[in-house]
Amino acid sequence: MLTKGDLQKIRGVVREEVESEVGNRSEELRSEAKMNMIRLANRIDGVESRIKNSEISIKREIKKVQKKLEDMDNFLDKELMADRRRIIKIEEHLNFPEN
Repeated sequence: MLTKGDLQKIRGVVREEVESEVGNRSEELRSEAKMNMIRLANRIDGVESRIKNSEISIKREIKKVQKKLEDMDNFLDKELMADRRRIIKIEEHLNFPEN
């Protein structure tokens, strides 16, 4: 039969083993958490880089569209002015009254 002293010794040994395992597992978890944080930071950096590249590309495309709109506006403005001149000449030729 086990005595109280024997039980206390067994408890002490079990406690030491449990504390040792808990300490080891805690260290493993800390290490895993650090690695996960590093991986996450790397992925975030990659996403940020892709966003910046996309932003630059979008800005370029917007500038191209703005340039095309300006060119079209200039073209249409010239056409409108030419048409107005023709209308004025036609009105003058037909002796229409001025507005």
